[in-house]
Amino acid sequence: GTGDRLPPNFSFAGYRLFPTLLAWLTTPLILLTIVTLTESFAMGLMASALYTFDNAIIVHSRAAMLESTQLFFTVLALLAFFTMVRHKSGTVALAALSTICGTAIAATIATKANSLLLVLLIPLLLVVPRKLSVKLRCFAVVIAILTSLVVYFGIWRVHFLLGERR
Repeated sequence: GTGDRLPPNFSFAGYRLFPTLLAWLTTPLILLTIVTLTESFAMGLMASALYTFDNAIIVHSRAAMLESTQLFFTVLALLAFFTMVRHKSGTVALAALSTICGTAIAATIATKANSLLLVLLIPLLLVVPRKLSVKLRCFAVVIAILTSLVVYFGIWRVHFLLGERR
């Protein structure tokens, strides 16, 4: 707790880099998500401004906390989901969006377990995107599930492998 057990010349710069970078990248994702939902750039700007100028987000993202990482992957999953719902996609685009959605869901759950609710986006793909055939919706669900499992368990495998080195 006191920091006296840190190796000499230890730097928190690496711990702070990715939360800060992902917090910064969340702003355009919020913009794109709101524009996708409302088709209004002005609404997207206003929504992303609420996030950008939130003092708590600014403090948490530079303090190497998990919130900015969790928010980035949550918004990325929602953006991929809403893009699939709002636009008729071809098979390649649908596979890419399903892969992004599954990867983001797994990454946000691996970051913090309270993101487990995002798993519900996957079965919603069977019901919500009415512009897609049932066959394409099932395809999207299978891709999202497989990607989520590979990414989630891959993260844990790397975690355990790194732990075995000590």
